[in-house]
Amino acid sequence: MADRKREDPPPEREAGALPLKLWRALDRAHAALAAAAGEQAARHGLSIAELEVLDTLRRKGPLSVGQVQRRVRVSSGGATYLVSRLEARGLLERRAVAGDRRARLAALTPAGEAFVAAAQPGLGDRLRRALSGMGKKDRRALLELLQALEDSCVADEHRDAEQRAERTAAERSRH
Repeated sequence: MADRKREDPPPEREAGALPLKLWRALDRAHAALAAAAGEQAARHGLSIAELEVLDTLRRKGPLSVGQVQRRVRVSSGGATYLVSRLEARGLLERRAVAGDRRARLAALTPAGEAFVAAAQPGLGDRLRRALSGMGKKDRRALLELLQALEDSCVADEHRDAEQRAERTAAERSRH
């Protein structure tokens, strides 16, 4: 508690310091939870990203590699690599899409379903312990705030991508 007090800026700098304080708190919480998730994934011989792919497929059902890429937030090559590794382990399979000979969907195999079911409880326990100091109302408020932050970040990413595309188009039209 004394360390937090010492980090507080003078009142005139409070408004400018708030985003940085939020960033530090989010970064520390993420680092602690990511370390726990990494340990849980490693116990099952996976990386965090591989565990996230499996969990995403468990929650969303079969997805294209592009959809996996967007949901797990990795590069297209990274998504292909993760899907291939998990396919080699027999945890997922690529299924044909009716009416499209080229399209394939990544889907959990029965072994993948069982694997995720076995891996998830340990991570869930760690998250519950991390949140145990908060009441139910605070946990729900935190979830709503984090979802709003995520939505804002995604919208900002889309604006940035649109601006980059506009700049690229403008540069091409000049040449």
